[in-house]
Amino acid sequence: MIAVQTETLVGLISGLGGAVIGAGGALLGGWLQQHHQAKTARRERQHGYSRASQERALDALVQIHQVVFDYTRDHPEDTPLLEHKAKVIDKVMEHAHVARTASMLVMNAPELRERLDEVFMVLLGFPAAPMAESEQPSSARNTWLLTASQEGMDILSAAMREEPIPQSSEGFVEQMIITASFLQ
Repeated sequence: MIAVQTETLVGLISGLGGAVIGAGGALLGGWLQQHHQAKTARRERQHGYSRASQERALDALVQIHQVVFDYTRDHPEDTPLLEHKAKVIDKVMEHAHVARTASMLVMNAPELRERLDEVFMVLLGFPAAPMAESEQPSSARNTWLLTASQEGMDILSAAMREEPIPQSSEGFVEQMIITASFLQ
């Protein structure tokens, strides 16, 4: 009788041990799956926020380009600097600040944010640029803004297409050098 009890006891212990291990495995598997799903959902949310920020920044850069282009089209003659500032600079600054703020929310893209910071340095530094403005035709000032906004649009568009960020254009590199020299 003792032998039967031992066998029964061993069977019960084995069964109970197997049940505990099985339940523990199921709990661990469930926890790991839930953890993975939460991590995936968080990445997807971050990607969505980042994409929305890129879209806002791109829209603001397109607005800058459009404001300057419209002004150039509507005022083909060289106009005084004050009129240029009144009609274009304030709008450019407003859109540049929106684009810059939106670009700060782009996640997991340090190279993109760094390149956009260069664009915003040029756009936001434009009013202080020592361009001998009294001697510069408004077309030169407009070209400056168009070049910088196009650079930003090119950078953001490539990033949104998940392509490599393009090299800076020669015209934009010159603008950065000029801007950096007077901001120091």
